Amino acid sequence: MGNRVSGMPEGDPLHGWLHTAEVGHSPLNGILRSRATNAEPQRQRLKFEELVHETGPDGRCRIGVRLEWCGKTIEHTAEGLETHHGRLRASADAALSAATEATSNRVHLDMVGVKAVRAFDGWVVVVRANGEANEHTYKLLGCAACEEDTNLLRTVAMAVLDATNRLLERYVAPAP
Repeated sequence: MGNRVSGMPEGDPLHGWLHTAEVGHSPLNGILRSRATNAEPQRQRLKFEELVHETGPDGRCRIGVRLEWCGKTIEHTAEGLETHHGRLRASADAALSAATEATSNRVHLDMVGVKAVRAFDGWVVVVRANGEANEHTYKLLGCAACEEDTNLLRTVAMAVLDATNRLLERYVAPAP
């Protein structure tokens, strides 16, 4: 088998790698195998469990979000106006509060905004939050998609987890 990349000289350092890749071998195979066998701690992320939406007679709503981490359940509620944006914001605030509690308040999270956009016969939810931990600040962005209006509030909570999980897994308290 020869070099399939035209213009690559035989002495080029990538030439040998390309040749081995052509026959189904790669110098990365050994590295990837060794990483897979190392006893690294498994990444832990908060997982969405449930969302409850209640409507009050005064035009307000209450959204409850339940998250799970290593068997521990974390629940938070938030209130807002019973409008499209009010429900989205309350869902995002409840999920963000639950995520903050999971870190035993070692991470401070602030919601910047939440937006649901109709796209391709479905919804795309984008969440923007700021995080602060160990004197570092983080700008967090997450998104999630859904097909039906009935799943929109759940999708907001999923977008919050998408925005925050990579940061939170560093600070979530160890399982009891």
